[in-house]
Amino acid sequence: MVRVRPLNDREKNEGAKSCVILDEDKPNIITIDAKPEPKTFKFDFVGGDKITQEDIFQIAAKPLMMSALEGIKQY
Repeated sequence: MVRVRPLNDREKNEGAKSCVILDEDKPNIITIDAKPEPKTFKFDFVGGDKITQEDIFQIAAKPLMMSALEGIKQY
């Protein structure tokens, strides 16, 4: 899993652009705009700059937490 953070205010004020390219048609792929050529990576989940902390918790942490609690309840 990877989460792409949005640019902060300083970066925006300086005219910076994200080096991470997300493609809606390939939601598990990120491309890093690197020299001499872009690099592409595949993940189980890619969260773009609009995803919230709550979304991350629901997708990644809650299922693990619930699974662990189920194991504890059985003992």
